[in-house]
Amino acid sequence: PFVLDSAAPSIEVSVPYTVFSPDGDGIRDDVPVTVKASSEDKWTGTVYNSKNQIVKTYNWTGSVPSFAWDGTDDSGNKVEDGNYRIVFASVDAAGNKANATISGLKVDKRETKAYVTAELEAFSPNGDSYLDVQTFSVRTTLAEGISNWKFEIVSADGKTVRSWSEADSKDLPAVIKWDGNDSDGKVAEGMFFGKLSVSYEKGNVVNSSSSAFICTVVPPKLSVKKQPAYFSPDNDGEDDELYIQLKGNSLVPLKNWSFTVNDPENGKTYWSVGGKT
Repeated sequence: PFVLDSAAPSIEVSVPYTVFSPDGDGIRDDVPVTVKASSEDKWTGTVYNSKNQIVKTYNWTGSVPSFAWDGTDDSGNKVEDGNYRIVFASVDAAGNKANATISGLKVDKRETKAYVTAELEAFSPNGDSYLDVQTFSVRTTLAEGISNWKFEIVSADGKTVRSWSEADSKDLPAVIKWDGNDSDGKVAEGMFFGKLSVSYEKGNVVNSSSSAFICTVVPPKLSVKKQPAYFSPDNDGEDDELYIQLKGNSLVPLKNWSFTVNDPENGKTYWSVGGKT
């Protein structure tokens, strides 16, 4: 007696993505493989590198379960970065064959970091062409493979007042300039910092922030008080000196200050004082 078997083994395989980073960060550390296969005496799965060398093998009896390849070889070591494919195959007792291939898998364990630097500690977008714009320098250790990015201007209380993303520029810009306006076109007042988030196709997510800075168009508030209203420096012991009280309030630390007494006859400086604090 013999068995006539004309039904070949069948298998369907799929993966949700092809680029992954088995670096232990918990995001796309492996590639899940969904399998739908007939029950056979033996199925094999073979992982090949770009040089057509076998780096890992699987063997199953019956049907093939869904599984995940974690980027390791048969010895449990992480494979080198590069391109890989997984080939599935089965031959039944009658010689009927089936195979399927997942190609284009890419292992990328390269480190990803990002840096953001704000040029100015404070700026005043008041249209006087002096310190009107804040400039951010953006740098990543890996420029390729970015799936999406977002850069936000965030206030001290955590509110985003302005943002940019891949919708504005497909490539992450090296320089981002902010004119001080919020998303409604109004000048944003207060303390802020730049916040960058970059997501890679291979699963890595990188965040970085600039140092805090101040944006304001409100000038310093200055006041002068003197006592007495009139004085006579004639050494008679009565109102011989004029006491002057200077006061200045500013959201931004003062860079320098000066106080000048001018001669009312010719307008020339009679006496002055100043400082940097």
